[in-house]
Amino acid sequence: MAIAKRNRVFFFQMYDQNLKAIYRAKEDMNSASAGPNKIQVEQAVEALNVLTESTRSTELPDRVRVQATFDKILSAYNSRAANFSIDDLSMLEDACSQFIAMLYEAVSESEYRLRRTPSNYKRTDLLPTRVADTRKSIERYCEELYHVDFSYVWARIQMILPAESNQFSLRLRDAQSQVNFSILILGLMCTVPLVWLPILFAVSKSPWLFLAVGFLSVPVLLFLYELVVQSEAVFGELVRAAIDKYRLQVLTEIVHQPLPQTLAVERTLWLGLRSAAEAGNSVDFLLSKKDN
Repeated sequence: MAIAKRNRVFFFQMYDQNLKAIYRAKEDMNSASAGPNKIQVEQAVEALNVLTESTRSTELPDRVRVQATFDKILSAYNSRAANFSIDDLSMLEDACSQFIAMLYEAVSESEYRLRRTPSNYKRTDLLPTRVADTRKSIERYCEELYHVDFSYVWARIQMILPAESNQFSLRLRDAQSQVNFSILILGLMCTVPLVWLPILFAVSKSPWLFLAVGFLSVPVLLFLYELVVQSEAVFGELVRAAIDKYRLQVLTEIVHQPLPQTLAVERTLWLGLRSAAEAGNSVDFLLSKKDN
């Protein structure tokens, strides 16, 4: 979580603040009727190439290289050579445009990673699989934000969800179907190497089919497992939205409690309801009657 926050802050500040320095340097250079120094332009382009080559499409750019590239580009704009080449200026403009585009993608990617990182994720809460971690993050959302057990509130929310013709209910059902489908496909695919590899080992005269099934099963299973994880994540976001939207109806319509005016009062109600289910408790509530 801390790394995701630092990445998001760094790339946002780089995009929002430091690029203003580049634009000011460009304006100053144009007003002075000057151009960039050829050597510094080449250094800026070389730094950008190193940054691009070191960054794969699924990774964030290295922050040290990003800062170094920014410094080189800014130095090139501040060089203001009296005798300059139009080609050098065009080369610098292209490098600056590529750098800005890369920063914009980095801001979007870091923001996405921050949203996907569970808040206050304790190491002791990690489970053996990513799918289990994704489901656990939904339960933690209820417990940490509203102080209510997920199993308690979700069972009752399903009682008051609108009819399937409702747009939200359709999206929730489709997301659940996607999770079930991806788990089913993954389970069926697991049977392929488990069943066919022993059979091929015993009866096949050529090793090629055995090797093909063995090697191809690994990337296919990894892809299908990632599909399960992503499907669970999408479904989890919709479950969180349902909890945010319908939890107060559970309080007022099912548990017959007055509508809380603040989050602190709501948390107290949920904690009291949790304590009421424990043996030997002395918790009492004043029930409210819903006006017709």
